[in-house]
Amino acid sequence: MDYIGACGMLCNECSRFTSAENRDAIKEIEDPCEGCINDSKNEGCNIRQCVVDKEVANCGYCDEYPCDAIDGCSPMGSENRQKLDQIHSEIKA
Repeated sequence: MDYIGACGMLCNECSRFTSAENRDAIKEIEDPCEGCINDSKNEGCNIRQCVVDKEVANCGYCDEYPCDAIDGCSPMGSENRQKLDQIHSEIKA
């Protein structure tokens, strides 16, 4: 099963998440993510923090979607943005 992170990226494609899974193999990332869909205490991702503060699974579920924060992280037309757009349109339908 694919998990979609706060920003719309598939977790297994996210360098921050995979670095947490492979901490010994990947040392170059300063603040590895513990996963934004769990109860991680990682403060390194502003998108994740926003999702936690608003108590939604990811940006697609937010009433304020799209916003400046997601525009900077997942630009329009990107694969991540398309996933979030689909989620948002399904909950608004």
